Amino acid sequence: MVKRNQRCKETASNTVKKKRTSKLNQIEDIQLKTEQIFSDQEKINLLVDILDYCQSTDHRTIEAAVRALAKLFSHFVANGDCINSENRSDDSENKDDKEMINRNCSKIYYNWMHKQYLTCQRYFIALMQDADSNIQELVLNFLMTFVSDEFKAKQSLNQVNHVFEFPNMLFYRILEAVILSDKTDDKSLIKKLSSFFKYSDITYYTLKNIGTLAALKLDDASKPINETFVENVFYLLRSIKLYNYDEEISSFYLATSNLENSTNDDYYGKLKELKEYKKVFSKAWLNFLRLKLPMKVYKKALAVLHTDVIPNMLNPKLLIDFLTDSYNIGGTISLLALNGLFILIHQHNLDYPDFYAKLYALVEASAFVAKSSGSHLPAYVVAAFAKKLSRIALTLNPASAMVAIAFICNLIKRHDSIKILIHQSLNGKRKVSIINILVKINPSEQVPGDPYLFYEEDPAKCKAIESSLWELQALMDHYYPGVTSLTEIFKKPITQTEIDISEYTDQTLKMLLDKELHSEIPKNPALEFKSPSGIIPSGSEIWKFWSNSQKK
Repeated sequence: MVKRNQRCKETASNTVKKKRTSKLNQIEDIQLKTEQIFSDQEKINLLVDILDYCQSTDHRTIEAAVRALAKLFSHFVANGDCINSENRSDDSENKDDKEMINRNCSKIYYNWMHKQYLTCQRYFIALMQDADSNIQELVLNFLMTFVSDEFKAKQSLNQVNHVFEFPNMLFYRILEAVILSDKTDDKSLIKKLSSFFKYSDITYYTLKNIGTLAALKLDDASKPINETFVENVFYLLRSIKLYNYDEEISSFYLATSNLENSTNDDYYGKLKELKEYKKVFSKAWLNFLRLKLPMKVYKKALAVLHTDVIPNMLNPKLLIDFLTDSYNIGGTISLLALNGLFILIHQHNLDYPDFYAKLYALVEASAFVAKSSGSHLPAYVVAAFAKKLSRIALTLNPASAMVAIAFICNLIKRHDSIKILIHQSLNGKRKVSIINILVKINPSEQVPGDPYLFYEEDPAKCKAIESSLWELQALMDHYYPGVTSLTEIFKKPITQTEIDISEYTDQTLKMLLDKELHSEIPKNPALEFKSPSGIIPSGSEIWKFWSNSQKK
């Protein structure tokens, strides 16, 4: 029995060793066949064997195959071997039979290589969906190298089509794969692609392709829109920053010396005009906003429209329908929508009656997270918003209260005229009594000594400018330390650097509770300065009361 167990162990050990040897042999086989292809082109059929290794289950084998294929195809693509015969000029006239035979053989070779190249692309894109993050980023890098190699190959050949055409067919597949593949929280694959946005041509075609992808999703109403797709498109759009009018557009991913000196302007022409970028930027955003957006993305999109989108659009008025529809939803969405409407009213002549009255009426406990609108508002309007938010913050949960406090702080930073509200006295008093605050269950009730009228819908009549932000003093004694520390910024001199409200908008009460429950305490907190002698310490008031009651 002992010998049988020993033989079983030896068999298992040998099996493991064989598997390890097999994996090493696979990597060595890939390396050997790669060298053979480079040394003897007649062994080009070995490409098929290396391509098959991309379907391996072993991580190291896949990586070795990917690196080998990237090296091989980068060489053959740059030399023009992977461009099929249809994209080559036809100069078969006046050729003898022998030359025609050679030409036909070349066509067969080029078409076969083109087919293997497309197979390689398909395998690489599949790996971006299923492989681990390291392989995904590696494959993305190599595919972007293929984009550059294709461009160089096509410009060196006398093609029937435009010589300087961007290889958008490949780049479109890459972008689509990235958007559908990156399901991780850190968005590593999208961040990797975003690193190429420093190049103008990559930025342009990313925007163009996003507009096309979003339009296709809208046209195919039979399939539900993937939430990951929407989130990743938004992340990509937020990563793109357009140029200023006075900024020269000169950095291109597909720039070569031959192209720079060429008189053919098919490639550079439109890529040097800011108007062309704004055109594809507008189409991408408009098509994206027509998708069914998850509420989280919806709020984030509304929050950046007035700062990141509207200034870069050719015709911002095309957003009117989206913004007015959002306003009609109510609550937080309405408040965020009015942010963009404000820009259209003041900068693009949109007629929207009673804008400030409607905006002020929307400020309530369920809708207080919108950002301030402009820096040229009357002091009484800004004071009304700051006062109402500070009053509502008294009854909000900690996560929501921090958003309100950050909002108030940014209002004060933008509008020096309301700084007086921080220290202004009420009826000769420095601040309203904290006892008056604590006994109030509803913040909308009139607080003694405070002239502010909570229920007044007109910001010009609510008397906020005559009041003070005493509520901030009360929030400094909040039970949650995060609220306390954030409110204490009002004790210091007000700087011009604004608080990033987006850091607080995604927080919930549950998230804060989980954070506190799972936070590590450096050492056990001291609950008593000395060890207790019993349940009821002798000499204490309770002990005396208990002793007297026993005597009776």
